[in-house]
Amino acid sequence: MRDLMSRFNGFVHARGDAIVDSEGRPLVLRGVGLGNWLLPEGYMWKFGDDMSSPRQIEEHIEHLVGSDRARQFWRAFRDVFITEADIARIAELGHDHIRLPLNSRYLITDEGAFLEEGFQRIDDLIAWCERHGLWVLLDLHGAPGGQTGTNIDDPPNGKPELFMEGRWRGLTIRLWEEIARRYRHETVVLGYDLLNEPLPNEWQHTYAAELAQLYRDLTTAIRRIDPDHLLMYEGAHWATNWDIFTEAWDPNS
Repeated sequence: MRDLMSRFNGFVHARGDAIVDSEGRPLVLRGVGLGNWLLPEGYMWKFGDDMSSPRQIEEHIEHLVGSDRARQFWRAFRDVFITEADIARIAELGHDHIRLPLNSRYLITDEGAFLEEGFQRIDDLIAWCERHGLWVLLDLHGAPGGQTGTNIDDPPNGKPELFMEGRWRGLTIRLWEEIARRYRHETVVLGYDLLNEPLPNEWQHTYAAELAQLYRDLTTAIRRIDPDHLLMYEGAHWATNWDIFTEAWDPNS
């Protein structure tokens, strides 16, 4: 346990083409993604295409039981779907980190107000992981407006509107600034995965320049607040198209 806890003495960071721990030892990360907890996805529930996004699932449950009981359901679901016992078991199995997919709608409103219930879930997970010797990778899986236009990121209109409307872009930057502000000193946080699988399929070329510019702007915004955490950038087309990465935007990435 002492060796496990020592990993939090400093930050995970990039060194050349390697990811290393606070003592400079190269890491081969082995983690578990907590999909479906804070961003429900229809295929994990074995629903069809008509209930594939979080919005569609939420709307259906509210239609069935009403808004009050729907709120009770989601609170109970999040209370029990992932608990500290799960984190302990993941650690026992030999993993070293958790990847936490986040839905922006659970953290920030369309008007830019932050939602404490969502951040409390992150805080709880960080506390559990610290006790059991796991890092936490924060993954913006569903950005404001949607970065993929598919059901996995909960877009309002089935398009990657993050790259189409300035208000969504502004909210995304504001959200990452708040995440950086809250967790800038937290060494249990492995790093920030800025956007999950942006611009797949036909969108990958249409908005490639906008994706690169957003990554640059997010890097600048985060670094004004948090100089230490590892930044992770995913390529377009389900994180397989790397054409936009022609230079390093940050040495710790």
